Amino acid sequence: MIFLQPTQQFAPDYTFTTTDYPTNPFKDALTIVVPESEKGGLRLDGNNFSATWRRIEGSDDLRITDINISKGAHTIYHVNPIVTFLAVSTGLASANSYAYSSGQRLAPINSNCTPGDIIDNDCDGLIDEELQDGKCNLNFKLLSTTTTSTTSLLSTTSRQSPTTTSATTTTSLSTLRQSTTTTLTTTLSTQALEVDVENLNTGILIAGVLSALFDLCCFSTGMHILQRKPQT
Repeated sequence: MIFLQPTQQFAPDYTFTTTDYPTNPFKDALTIVVPESEKGGLRLDGNNFSATWRRIEGSDDLRITDINISKGAHTIYHVNPIVTFLAVSTGLASANSYAYSSGQRLAPINSNCTPGDIIDNDCDGLIDEELQDGKCNLNFKLLSTTTTSTTSLLSTTSRQSPTTTSATTTTSLSTLRQSTTTTLTTTLSTQALEVDVENLNTGILIAGVLSALFDLCCFSTGMHILQRKPQT
């Protein structure tokens, strides 16, 4: 019996090795399952290989094959790194056999895409951007609000003046860009002001603590001097 991973955990490449049993050598093979349209992109140790493919009952897309391989370590991969497939290393001998999955991915597959999951869901090198569109959606909500408000204004103007010329459209788009830039600048300025105020409050607190420590030190020094003063 072989435990196999689900199709979501198929990998685009596998490195595996055969099992050696000198007194009863195995006839080693590799079982491969891949979508029919992607069969031509498979490479074993960097080379093309011939195989007889069979349909898999219950699947209209996947195909399966078994190929004989030589002893030792091997690598099988697909030329397209986003195409995944299954590879199972097997061996048969007299009254003996082995079989194991040549590898698998360990990606999270049973959870929804949620902001804050610290995962690059759309593979663009950035994380937690709210949208899975391959773009950086920084300040997306702010831009959406500004764009919606301006678009509503443009729609109202269009209904009131159906004969608006292209010059008016250009002016409206310019207004949209200026509105977006102003909103972003105002937001960043407000954030910077909040940081400055917080730093100022922290500085005042530190200065007060240092002043109190200095006063306490002076008081302690004075008391020590008075205690050491000789009696007359």
